[in-house]
Amino acid sequence: MMRKAWRQVLAGVVILALVAGGLFLWQSGRWAALGDRQALQEVARSFGPWGAAILFLAEVAQVLLAPFPGQAVGLAAGYFYGLWAGTALAMAGLMTGTALALWLGRTLGRPLVERLANPALIARLDGYLERRGEIILLAIFLLPFLPDDLCCFVAGVSKLPLRRLWLVALLGRLPGVLVTAYLGDRSQRLGWPQFAALLAGLCVLGVLLAGYRQRVQALLFRALDRWVRR
Repeated sequence: MMRKAWRQVLAGVVILALVAGGLFLWQSGRWAALGDRQALQEVARSFGPWGAAILFLAEVAQVLLAPFPGQAVGLAAGYFYGLWAGTALAMAGLMTGTALALWLGRTLGRPLVERLANPALIARLDGYLERRGEIILLAIFLLPFLPDDLCCFVAGVSKLPLRRLWLVALLGRLPGVLVTAYLGDRSQRLGWPQFAALLAGLCVLGVLLAGYRQRVQALLFRALDRWVRR
């Protein structure tokens, strides 16, 4: 319940930030820059370190509160800052959020984890970590549609060293961030209308996939169950 309330608060903050950004662009006469990636990058640079800080904090927030897909932040980082700088920025926020999730799981223990996930999922993840250790966490990070952020909290409760868990998360998260930052960077070849249409299409696809997320998760978990029992 508490997590849901925090999501609503954060979603409201994000909406207000978007509205404030739109008003700033309109009042400053920079609204026309939306059709030009180079102009957009200049607008982002005009915010100085605050632009990067917003993306960084968005990545941290999506790990801890999951108010929006992390892929959206990776796309934005790649679009505004390029492949390598965007990847570095997104990974910095993502791994900071991961470290906090692991630390919160270790510090607050079972009471916190039991508020975030149902007992069946916690028991399943506990069994995975007990039998396969960090390698199962790597598989969860690499596979799509699995609750990788939630697994950070559960893994924090385990007896496995936090440093090793964090390094495994780093290896597992990096490929996905590279892909999203690459797509964001390559989108410079698209005009603003085409990019907006692509983004809208991805959002629609995300909504459709969300409707089947539980079924996909169940299939992936069954595959992991068979692997763990070997």
